[in-house]
Amino acid sequence: MRNSLSRPSLPKAPLPPTTTEVPAGFLVVDKPEGVTSHDVVDFVRRHFRLRKVGHLGTLDPMATGVLPLALGSATRLVRYLGQSVKSYIGEIRLGYSTDTYDRTGVPSTPPVVPSVSADQLDRLAAFFHGTQSQVPPPFSAKKVEGVRSYQLARRGIQAALRPVTVQIHSIRLRLQAADLVEFELTCSPGTYVRSIAHKLGQQLSCGAHLHQLRRVAAGRFSESEAVDLEFLRRLDQSRLGSLILPMEAALDHLPSVTIDGETETLIKSGRDFSWSGPPLEAGSVVRILSRLEKLIGLAEAVAGDLRQPAGCRFHPFLVLSDPK
Repeated sequence: MRNSLSRPSLPKAPLPPTTTEVPAGFLVVDKPEGVTSHDVVDFVRRHFRLRKVGHLGTLDPMATGVLPLALGSATRLVRYLGQSVKSYIGEIRLGYSTDTYDRTGVPSTPPVVPSVSADQLDRLAAFFHGTQSQVPPPFSAKKVEGVRSYQLARRGIQAALRPVTVQIHSIRLRLQAADLVEFELTCSPGTYVRSIAHKLGQQLSCGAHLHQLRRVAAGRFSESEAVDLEFLRRLDQSRLGSLILPMEAALDHLPSVTIDGETETLIKSGRDFSWSGPPLEAGSVVRILSRLEKLIGLAEAVAGDLRQPAGCRFHPFLVLSDPK
């Protein structure tokens, strides 16, 4: 019998016809276990009467931790932030594998009494580190001929999933008990931690599955900025703005150009603009900031006159209509 997670109750009141005016930006939620990322988005949207809310990367229902949400016009920036590096902590249970590669599934291998040393785990951490080809779990959202893999898996159909290339930037494995491994992991987006747990069990010849998972950082967003749903439930709508991180801060890994009012008018008309700062490589992406340091949009350095004394020419490819 498949395990089931208790599902916290998230109220779903009808969305009122009028919405609350809040600054566009990012809200970092500490997602609890047992709810989907979509559940959290839906709750925030309805509870605070917002029209536009999106997340920057799905967490499995079993996982907890950092789930950054984009509010208002910040949803247009999701595609430029969702590919950020992710960091996790968690536990891997040794002794058997499951069909979902985590503890919510049913055993898929016979139980084995594991015998693992710290040296073995150190060698396996080195094995996992770096670029590798990873096969997604059968119970995943990957599509096979237009059908989600987990839908096929529920029907007992074994789909051939294509491997994907992922990057493990750092990984630490520590034996907590004879059948329990604690880990710390920083990896590229699209990495399935469940697949790492499953592969670990194969390498140790004892089977393994993901037992606990918590995301502690997603790009520049960390758990120190995260607020839990219980706090949000009690929060007055007028105070939501105090928790929102500004759009320009979320993109602070990109260089910026500050423009005057006249140039801002040109940009909002979709026209290219020049900037007198140091020349940049063609294709470089920059933040466009107003004189008040508010994000206007994003632009790309255009080839042709980048080395001229006048500086750089930029082509805006994303302009925000309401950079509040």
